[in-house]
Amino acid sequence: MILDGHPFRPRLSGLAVMSMAMLVGACAGAPPVVDHPNQRALEGKTRDQVFTCAGAPERERSHEDLTLLRYYREAPMLQESVVGSKGSKAGIHHGCWATVVLKDGKVLEVRYRSVPAGVDATDHCEEIFDSCVQSLPAP
Repeated sequence: MILDGHPFRPRLSGLAVMSMAMLVGACAGAPPVVDHPNQRALEGKTRDQVFTCAGAPERERSHEDLTLLRYYREAPMLQESVVGSKGSKAGIHHGCWATVVLKDGKVLEVRYRSVPAGVDATDHCEEIFDSCVQSLPAP
């Protein structure tokens, strides 16, 4: 079959080209945004409120008017293994660091960082603050 002077190369209509481009673009879109309600709910809370519901942090550091509270939560061991037909296979050990940034004694923001970097373990950071959302009054 010879079309447009080239063997086996049919001409594509503008509509077909545009449809294919839209299909490829839809698959290569931005990753979905993950909602972290506990992260947002802590904003405006006091240091004492965070300590009451989340416990003492792994680390606490202050510099000028900012204080950083660092929390860490690992995945349960059962979540790190995959069951197969003849036993289990070790999965990726992962967890999440949560940094609570306080300014003038109140939560300015909460940042999550999954470890290792290629794994989304932010759900473990959310778990750190589950009781905060249930027990703390609005600021």
